[in-house]
Amino acid sequence: MGGLRSRTNQSDQVDLISNRLERSHLTVITELKEEAQSLVICSGWIKRCGLKLLLPSLDKALNRGVAITIFTNARHTSPWCISALADRPELKHVS
Repeated sequence: MGGLRSRTNQSDQVDLISNRLERSHLTVITELKEEAQSLVICSGWIKRCGLKLLLPSLDKALNRGVAITIFTNARHTSPWCISALADRPELKHVS
């Protein structure tokens, strides 16, 4: 997988993904959310065009009971995105 990987034991894994490597954020997030029990996304900003691509996968994961937390910078995240995340009370958005 592109990026840095840290494994503390067989059940804990942390990946740092960069769009500069062979796999994009969207590809990796889509793959990981299929098996995840929890998902934490940290981004300095989220734009509408990017979140619209992720929302179907995030909604499916939420429907499966995946605990999702998204950290963003409110100053650099579009108001539409903040509202769209707030519309999903089972998703925790920290900005």
